Amino acid sequence: MYGLSSPTQAEPSHENDPIMLMREFCSQPLPGFRTLEIDGHTRYQLLPGPIGNRGRHTWIYGEAVRRFAPIHRDEVNQFGEHAVQVECPVEWLLCDLQVHESLEFALSPRVLTYGLHSLTPRPGSETEYDRLPVAETIQSIGRSPPVVSTPLIPRYQAMVERVYDRMEWRADQMCGFRFEMKYPPMPMSVVVQHDLADPRA
Repeated sequence: MYGLSSPTQAEPSHENDPIMLMREFCSQPLPGFRTLEIDGHTRYQLLPGPIGNRGRHTWIYGEAVRRFAPIHRDEVNQFGEHAVQVECPVEWLLCDLQVHESLEFALSPRVLTYGLHSLTPRPGSETEYDRLPVAETIQSIGRSPPVVSTPLIPRYQAMVERVYDRMEWRADQMCGFRFEMKYPPMPMSVVVQHDLADPRA
């Protein structure tokens, strides 16, 4: 099992930005944030300001964490999971997974959706009793390279290409998968799951 490494910012031009914003892709001017220290954790909170259309902002956050999980299954770890929580009303949920072509064990992902109506919802706390039936399924968006552009997010392809450059990845070695849902229920956890590699292989 790999050890947890420190997060890396996806935007190299702002190494000292604790919020890790990809500023080129954010609306301007950026909103103000304040730092809160709660129980040993740091949280960033929007400062008071206009609401509704007058207070509308777009900001893009990006980080990378390397060596944080095993690739081989064992008695404890059977699957790889990548989760996003829907905790506020949104019109669209878009969740992409890109996998290097050499990681064949992860090239057949599936999506599990869970309701988070527990008093203390947290990642990994979902059970089969919380499963939500949804009609949407994860779809391939191609490979070598994946077709990532979407009308839902302006300049999304440029953002993905920035991450490729930052992480020194080659787009022509990647396989892409996408899960989209309009008006997703909330609170909900969307888990993209795939098998782990056979340690005997």
